Amino acid sequence: MVFHDPDSQEVVGIDVDVLQAFANEYGLQMNITESTFSGIWELPAAGEVDIAGSGISRLDSRLVEGMQWSAPYYEVRRSLSVRAADRDRLRTIADFEDLTISYTPGSTGEFDARQRAPASARLVPYVVEEEAVRDLLEGRIDAIARGDVSSLYDARVNPSLAVTDLHFYDPREFFVFSIPSDNESLQEAIDEFLTEMVRSGAIDTIVQKYLTRD
Repeated sequence: MVFHDPDSQEVVGIDVDVLQAFANEYGLQMNITESTFSGIWELPAAGEVDIAGSGISRLDSRLVEGMQWSAPYYEVRRSLSVRAADRDRLRTIADFEDLTISYTPGSTGEFDARQRAPASARLVPYVVEEEAVRDLLEGRIDAIARGDVSSLYDARVNPSLAVTDLHFYDPREFFVFSIPSDNESLQEAIDEFLTEMVRSGAIDTIVQKYLTRD
């Protein structure tokens, strides 16, 4: 959803494209502030940013005073990134006895893995997901618990990776942006914009830009 382009090192991804389109619509300048994922949704409440996004799922447990959710724009499935050579052996999380699964701290991937992984599985946090991908490819971990967009994108750009254990989270999970609760005009504008992107299929076009093979 948000990552560094391996060539330019610029911040890119689905959320970046969506917010850039929103900025263009309203004649705004978008300035990106980078942050670790855990608690990123609280930044608008603290007055540090106007909008927070990085594949943030709308969870009641994440709500804090001073922030609110935007309209949803993508329904996400949970998944595991694995090495392509292990795809037939590691079909579901139940196959990970005595194996290592990484997660982004505070993510739904962490919550899902803790709920479903075998007791003997080792769960390891990675603040930077690109580092987890590197260690997965080099055999230091066996899987990454993450959303389907991230795992499908990495499998597209790297044939050594594959996707397993695709499933919907319970309760169903939707990506949203976090915005300040006292900015009614921003909420009205972003909600109207996202609703139209979903209705028109524009959001699907952006998603497929990252998931479709050339």
